[in-house]
Amino acid sequence: MSGNKTAIVTGATGFIGTALVNELLANGYDVWAVVRKESRLKINSSDKLHIVLCDMENMENIENSISQGSAKYFFHLAWKGCSGDERFDTELQLKNVNWTIKACKVAKKLGCDRIIVAGSIMEKEAFAATFSPGNHPGLGYIYGGAKLV
Repeated sequence: MSGNKTAIVTGATGFIGTALVNELLANGYDVWAVVRKESRLKINSSDKLHIVLCDMENMENIENSISQGSAKYFFHLAWKGCSGDERFDTELQLKNVNWTIKACKVAKKLGCDRIIVAGSIMEKEAFAATFSPGNHPGLGYIYGGAKLV
């Protein structure tokens, strides 16, 4: 497989992940889609698609399924607690931060040239609220703060 047109995608069955994987496949990329066992695949079938079953708690296990130097890009899109009350769950959001750090370490160990993560307006809002004089950031900024980290 060509090292230039290869990618690993965590969160491959999410809203952004599904669109990204389908776009990468349509453009001739070999894709390792990292998904949880219970995830429903909404990804187009392709001989260039390789499914890696792994949850974020065991991110380091990706190394057992993907050999070093197999992928140039590592897209880390997996994140728990993006909506509802889970956005205010400090422990869960800190776990997301730790899983992202693990993803960076795995990407480096696998020899990926780039790691790409997704963001949203929430980080900008959390940053602005934190540094606005007289503002008292509340629970709504826990998710945005974790994404910013």
